[in-house]
Amino acid sequence: MKIRYMFLAVVILIILISIFIVNIRHTQPVRGRIFIWIEPWMQNTTIPRWSLPGIIIVYYCNGDIMCLETLNNSLALIRYYLNISKPVFIALYPTYWTYRGGLSNPVYFNYSDLTYVVNSLKAIDPSGRGLIIGFSEQWGCLQSPICESTLVKTYRLLEEEFPDAEFYYYDCCINVNTMIRFAKEANITILGYDIYSYHYSKGVVYVNPSLLNDLSIVKKHGFTLIIGEIGFRVCDANAWYNPSQANPGIPIKINCTAPAVYLAEVLSQVSSLKPAYIGIWAWDDCCGFGISQNPLMVNVLKNYVENTTYYPSSS
Repeated sequence: MKIRYMFLAVVILIILISIFIVNIRHTQPVRGRIFIWIEPWMQNTTIPRWSLPGIIIVYYCNGDIMCLETLNNSLALIRYYLNISKPVFIALYPTYWTYRGGLSNPVYFNYSDLTYVVNSLKAIDPSGRGLIIGFSEQWGCLQSPICESTLVKTYRLLEEEFPDAEFYYYDCCINVNTMIRFAKEANITILGYDIYSYHYSKGVVYVNPSLLNDLSIVKKHGFTLIIGEIGFRVCDANAWYNPSQANPGIPIKINCTAPAVYLAEVLSQVSSLKPAYIGIWAWDDCCGFGISQNPLMVNVLKNYVENTTYYPSSS
């Protein structure tokens, strides 16, 4: 009889331990998947295995002249990464010669302009399986009712063409309620902001609290949260200042450790929001943002993905 009771006690103990382990696993912080933007005009496009690729498609080089060389480079990368079973983010850029955010003319967002891109993507996968497609930072368009309506229609038509794809949008500057309204009309499920707004205090970089609040609002509305871009000049102690600009307006202070520290701090601050995806600008870049040039930043990302404690020394 004692042996039976002892056996039952052992079984109960094993069950309780198993439940405890399962609960611990389910309460571990969920980390967003890191994807790294690849610029089509750069040559070295081998990103680390632990990251997802973000491929930029620029479809107009000058006026109505298509950027066929870089466009075909981008399409080749998409095919390559899908073939090795990697989900692929696709960023649709209407123009090469001017910043996309200021575009408010609906002519840049007509679905007909994407015919070559759509046909090429369908040749890779007819249903869009594994593709995560979207525009970003089109705040100029969203401030124009006609342009916004055109962009909504284009998203809807893309969704019809690629029923197995997912669709995202992120911005830098638009009001959160405006962006949410647009996303609902366009049937977008992945929504968020990029992060280029910081303040610096006593050696620590902090994400603008209003931006964190806007990201929280997006998530509360039921969207899958994306942080579209985090980027720093990769060897500048002042990388937090005007971080999206190659020429920030203050002297660049050469220091390759500081941006890695800033990146670790930002990832730590956004982790409480549990974003599904975190984009990094960029892998290779001609203007000082290519993290492939800074192994410390790459290590920060790798250890974030692996949930390993790592913090670069700021000394």
